[in-house]
Amino acid sequence: MNTGNNTAVVHDLLAQTYLNNERSRSNSIAEGSHTIFVMGHSRTVTTQMKRFSSDTKKELVTRRISKEGFLLTAMMQEEIYESGVSNPSEEYFSDLLRKDRLGALNCINEIFWTHFHAHDKKMVNVLIGILHMISHLEYEDVLPTGQTLAALALNHKNIEVCEYAVKCFENWAHKDCVDKLRAMSISSRWLEKYVNDVIAELEG
Repeated sequence: MNTGNNTAVVHDLLAQTYLNNERSRSNSIAEGSHTIFVMGHSRTVTTQMKRFSSDTKKELVTRRISKEGFLLTAMMQEEIYESGVSNPSEEYFSDLLRKDRLGALNCINEIFWTHFHAHDKKMVNVLIGILHMISHLEYEDVLPTGQTLAALALNHKNIEVCEYAVKCFENWAHKDCVDKLRAMSISSRWLEKYVNDVIAELEG
């Protein structure tokens, strides 16, 4: 499978997912529901926000990242991720998810889309952070945004991002994960072995 074409297809899926979620949110708000985000971890976030470069701030504003997305990005830039271990950003995102599921999913969708092609270490860490936290959530709770992000990440140039993408499908252990993993074009032999091991485990 051609990686470039594959990435383009997933980009389209991301955009469509965002639009669908926004339509659902608009309908929900029109019916009297309100978007409320939990503003936790303020001290940690305030400190980390000061470390943003002006270019990053400008990019986030241009992409219309929400205030919550701005704070979440600041947290993920500095975190260290370990398999199975929760981070402050994950706790914060869980709060967002409980209050407004579609809004929270669109938030990480926009962050991921903004930084997907970035090579800066901190921005790559943001991608890993998103994959790390959605891998700990139930398959249905992040559907369809989480699955689309993980599929896109399988083709990322950074091997660690790819690894965390596979971990998402491994942790979700859903029957649909096998088809998604089989459909992706993977260049790294090590990653291909990992993917094959996961597929074998899910099919076993």
